[in-house]
Amino acid sequence: MGGIRVNKHMHSNIPGLLAAGEAVGGAGGANRLSGNAITEALVFGEIAGRSAAATAVQNRRQPTPTRFDDHDASKPQAKSTLSRIRTLRDLMWSNVGPFRTHTGLQEALRWIHQERAAHDGTTPPLPTPFSNELAVWHDFRHGLLVADAVATAAIARQESRGAHQRDDYPETDSAHAHNATVTFTDGAIQLATVT
Repeated sequence: MGGIRVNKHMHSNIPGLLAAGEAVGGAGGANRLSGNAITEALVFGEIAGRSAAATAVQNRRQPTPTRFDDHDASKPQAKSTLSRIRTLRDLMWSNVGPFRTHTGLQEALRWIHQERAAHDGTTPPLPTPFSNELAVWHDFRHGLLVADAVATAAIARQESRGAHQRDDYPETDSAHAHNATVTFTDGAIQLATVT
């Protein structure tokens, strides 16, 4: 079913990022058994909580003040980000949802790449009291990255397995009997296989 790769203490390869429950990859195989979600959340959650507490004690630091040095007034402000988030959600449901095709995935990736390039050309809005524009700007930025990773992995897997269904490849293909990993390296999505 996929998810975040973690070690036995629930740490990911990103310092300070732990994962638990259904967000963790590898526990469910190609498809999760119904009813496992609560058990996974309880078991992995306890391990992640204990690990997070131990890490916090070891790495005590003073909080750093929030800085907005990445605000570049020369770049245009992002406009109508909320409507673009809705468009991304609709696109992901229709083209990258439970039933996928190569054509739909290509269309989704084309839009995602276009939006990522356009969004990278904007600067985050300055925070103002009672405004969520900065959070929305970052939500869209990270949503595009996750959408890119999901669609890129889905277009590479030319088969149907577990909950990954390709209408244009309805059969399971033994050539894809492996885990696929997705990483973000030097600004690009990278795929690899783990057998």
